[in-house]
Amino acid sequence: MYLGPCVRGNGNQKKWASQCRVYLPMDASLIDKTCKQTPNYDVCVSTLNSDPRSTGADVKGLGLIMVDAVKDKATGALNKADELLKQSPGDQALLSCVKTYNEVLQNDVPQGSQAFTQGDSKSAEQGHE
Repeated sequence: MYLGPCVRGNGNQKKWASQCRVYLPMDASLIDKTCKQTPNYDVCVSTLNSDPRSTGADVKGLGLIMVDAVKDKATGALNKADELLKQSPGDQALLSCVKTYNEVLQNDVPQGSQAFTQGDSKSAEQGHE
């Protein structure tokens, strides 16, 4: 068993035990095994380990956590692109970004969520084509 970070600040301030993350070996093993099947192992492991829902999650749960992470990142990128577009109206690169992130949020995220919910990880992996 691994106790996640339970010290903050300069190391003298302890978090309450309820704020510590406990990683059971099977959780780490499933995350490792799952992430080895992805194109970016390090990002996958980092994303799943940073989400408390991953503790005790099955493959379906890990997939849904990743869909949520994609949604959050895409939303942030879309908001930033929209903000920059206000400063540079008509910028083709920014317009392309906005289009791409809108497609991710409108198509890929819902499809991935539905596929993982239904246990169809292959469809979730393929995304909207």
